[in-house]
Amino acid sequence: MHILTNRLKRGLCGVILGGSLIFAGCATTGPRDVKGVNPEQDAKDAAGKTAQDDKTSIEYINVVGAGDRVLIGTTGSIKYTVFKLSAPSRLIVDMPKVDIGKVPPSIKVDNDFVKEIAASTYGADNEIGRIVITLKDGVDHEIKSGENSILVSLKKEGGAEGNDSAKALPENQAQKASDAPAAPAAPATADAAPAVE
Repeated sequence: MHILTNRLKRGLCGVILGGSLIFAGCATTGPRDVKGVNPEQDAKDAAGKTAQDDKTSIEYINVVGAGDRVLIGTTGSIKYTVFKLSAPSRLIVDMPKVDIGKVPPSIKVDNDFVKEIAASTYGADNEIGRIVITLKDGVDHEIKSGENSILVSLKKEGGAEGNDSAKALPENQAQKASDAPAAPAAPATADAAPAVE
């Protein structure tokens, strides 16, 4: 009879313990968010994280070499548009979906090729990063892009490094020949970019 009583006591304790675990839960930490409850919000959250994760940033802008090159370092490959303005002579590099928060808004250079480099954003929600390289008079450019950088090579027009073959071409073809490595000029649209000072 004593063995039967011990078995009943153990069985009763097991049922009570099992029942309390079922009602209270095993190692519960409280309520938590469950994915899939609101698919629309989950999709928005995922899209927002993807857009932030995909956004490339400018890490640095350095004048290198003998002051005749500007190196723009990025966290990944980027698409960009380059065009040149005059009075004063400026080289504009527009980069959509690029964060420029890590670089100073203005870099004073004042060497034989570059006066100043400025970084800013424009467009709806400031989604376009812009680098403005203010050039000295008579400076031409060539653009090359790498995996994580853009290199702007500068040279004096008509100097020892000048492009003699471009001088023999008619004026409109000479301009095309000197700008061949650069990205195409920005297309004219109704929403023109703000004027650069």
